Amino acid sequence: MSEITEIQEIPTKGEIRTSQPRKPLSRRSLKKQLNEAREHATHDPLTGLLNRAGFNELFEREISRIKRSLFDSETHHHPARKESKAVIFYFDLNEFKQVNESLGHAGGDEKLKEVAKILSGKTRPTDIVARMGGDEFVMVLSGNDLESVKNYWETDLLPALNAGGISISAGVAEVNPQSSIDENVKLADTIQTKAKTISRGNGHSTQVVFRET
Repeated sequence: MSEITEIQEIPTKGEIRTSQPRKPLSRRSLKKQLNEAREHATHDPLTGLLNRAGFNELFEREISRIKRSLFDSETHHHPARKESKAVIFYFDLNEFKQVNESLGHAGGDEKLKEVAKILSGKTRPTDIVARMGGDEFVMVLSGNDLESVKNYWETDLLPALNAGGISISAGVAEVNPQSSIDENVKLADTIQTKAKTISRGNGHSTQVVFRET
């Protein structure tokens, strides 16, 4: 009886072999992957808020909305209403470094998520809420002027922050549609620095400075 030897085919050097060709993604799967990629690119993974890139995208739209509203006011010869305005609110947490040192980074992360939960619960879908990095947050409150935001701060946001044991320093200004995104953010951040100085002189208590127009 002759001996039968099984001969296995061995890929030559550099040859890549696949068992089966990949099936093309369905339209639904592709759309899901694209949405997930977009979510990752525009949102902060820790808090779920917008990140800087997502904030810039929506803030640019808000500035365009204000410009259109102002143009409509001028065209129809009536005064600009609150809908033609928006307010930027920039803040960071007081003594956040001490929070990390006493509770650890996990404790600091929980504090940041708590702030994000408060902000999400105290804003509307038309507002923009973002974590800019570290313990810095920014909100753009659409269709508001400084007077209405002062009321919002005193009756809604401040009590919620106090209840959560959260101390912040904040700078607030009306959005200037003729300025760039960076210029508007820089203005609010500069005002926030003044609030931080006041806070340090008052035992790191919550402070907010409103820029009067």
